[in-house]
Amino acid sequence: PRLWRRCGALVRMVRQAGFANVTCFDPFVPEFSQKPAGPFDLITSYEVFEHAPDPRALLADIDSLLVGTGGMILFSTLLQPPEIEKIGMQWWYIAPRNGHVSIFTKPALQFLAKPFQLNTGSMDDNTHVFFRDIPPFGRHLFGLR
Repeated sequence: PRLWRRCGALVRMVRQAGFANVTCFDPFVPEFSQKPAGPFDLITSYEVFEHAPDPRALLADIDSLLVGTGGMILFSTLLQPPEIEKIGMQWWYIAPRNGHVSIFTKPALQFLAKPFQLNTGSMDDNTHVFFRDIPPFGRHLFGLR
């Protein structure tokens, strides 16, 4: 299946980069449908939050696997464009039948993170992080050494 290859490819690339303890979870792919036991220092979630009808429950589930205060969730979801009121449902990202049911702005991501005492950061309009304390491995994302 297509998702399996993507998930498997990411695991291989991360292991090749020197990370030994890497696992994959995708509840829709039988080979990866067993929820892993945490905690994890880094959790990635690509193109998932916009498909969640209950993003708070999704974040609670992901956060339950994150290591203490030094972990990070790296995720992607495209933020609403500034002209959303003008383009409305014509925006390609919320086109009919693409499965995107939760759409975000930067303030919406902050609102989502607040009950979990998580901070937010964005590298661009599509790539974001949730964290409590910036872990050493993520300092470069914020221009820190």
